[in-house]
Amino acid sequence: ATVSNFSVERPGVGMIEWEGAVDIRGTDLDEVVTIEPKSASVYMKEEQENMKPPVGTKLNRSAVITLEGVYAPEASLDAQEKFSKKVQRQTAKMGAELIYYDAATGVWKLRVQHFSRYALDDDDDSSFEAEAAATKVHFESGEREGRSRAKEEGIRRQATPYKPPRVLQGAAVVVEDEDDDDDRMQAENDVEMIDESKVLAQAEAAFAALQTVVQEQRSSNRKRREETTAFKEEIGAEPKAVSGVRYIPTMEDLQ
Repeated sequence: ATVSNFSVERPGVGMIEWEGAVDIRGTDLDEVVTIEPKSASVYMKEEQENMKPPVGTKLNRSAVITLEGVYAPEASLDAQEKFSKKVQRQTAKMGAELIYYDAATGVWKLRVQHFSRYALDDDDDSSFEAEAAATKVHFESGEREGRSRAKEEGIRRQATPYKPPRVLQGAAVVVEDEDDDDDRMQAENDVEMIDESKVLAQAEAAFAALQTVVQEQRSSNRKRREETTAFKEEIGAEPKAVSGVRYIPTMEDLQ
């Protein structure tokens, strides 16, 4: 004999509603069906002993599970939204179909095709809290909470002070501190000035050397003319040249 619309309920905790006609002959419901906070299971002992009825027979068939009191660890909207996504992931991970989850009432309803254990354990809640804590920022040290390896291993280190950004008045724009950029630009300008001074000094030294060479060349040419000239009166004055011909002094010049 089979029973249609068969269900087992634990008030305030949850309920299992089997779909279709169910054969419950010889079944000890108190031993087979377990409904606990955030958890529902059927044939757990039989599964461990490899004696669970085949899928589609007895109570090992499709059903709708409703669990109550499945709340997010925090009452904030952000926490409820994250917890709802976690319930969705857990439902999919167990191979079940999520009918709906209401974070406000804490009701979680899902459909399963066969039975094992379907639950959202406290360990899952702890991982959710750890994930939420990891996203918080400690504003005194400027570090993320829950992610400090030095803190976990007891390593002492100097705390990094939090440096708040400057906010321009009258504008919704956050401007980071530009002191570091100003220092870097000043250093680059100093380097450019030093390089320019070096180039200028080298140019002045080269010009001075060139003047020395020119003066030495002129002195050498003058000395050579003094040694080869036939008239002492020519000494001290450059010879006059007309159209490229050397000037030859006259008798009037000699008198």
